[in-house]
Amino acid sequence: MIQPRTSHSHPRIPDPNTLFTPLRQPTMSFLGFRKYPTPVLKPIAPFIVGAAIVWYGVAKAQSAGVYSETYAKDPRNPYISSAAKANAAH
Repeated sequence: MIQPRTSHSHPRIPDPNTLFTPLRQPTMSFLGFRKYPTPVLKPIAPFIVGAAIVWYGVAKAQSAGVYSETYAKDPRNPYISSAAKANAAH
């Protein structure tokens, strides 16, 4: 059955029964943040993996430089005692 068009069913004219009803108050949220299903780990995962690879590479390069024969005898080397032990074992 087709509903008759009245002034209340027109989209631009508001319903007079709902004009003065109070708006629903928003619920409390933690520190003003609402819960949304925002992906965090999935988009940042390649950067975490890349950072781990770079960290490992830099650590290996530093170790190779500190324990090389050129710098193992340098008095400015803070790892001189452990570098001397490492080279003595070889």
